[in-house]
Amino acid sequence: MWALLKDSALFLERQCLLADHLPQLRSRMLALSRQVRQDAAALIDAWDLPDWIVRAPLGAADCNIYARYFAAVTAAPGGLDRAPYWQSEIAPLVARL
Repeated sequence: MWALLKDSALFLERQCLLADHLPQLRSRMLALSRQVRQDAAALIDAWDLPDWIVRAPLGAADCNIYARYFAAVTAAPGGLDRAPYWQSEIAPLVARL
């Protein structure tokens, strides 16, 4: 489903997919993703996929990566400091808001 959505232009162009089906396909994919989410860590462990393949910043069997990631960032020296480019790059953008 993800590949169909990602490359939907190609499938539409070749008339393998109708434009009317895209919203249904997207909502079905999201529904299935929510269902499999609870089993995601077990499936990754069962298939023995390394963290770098699944793009996990910090692997965790409990799937609580956000709390773990935030803790790692705040514990790092300077983790909450502004980036060195803040003043020259970001501040002018924020000032326009």
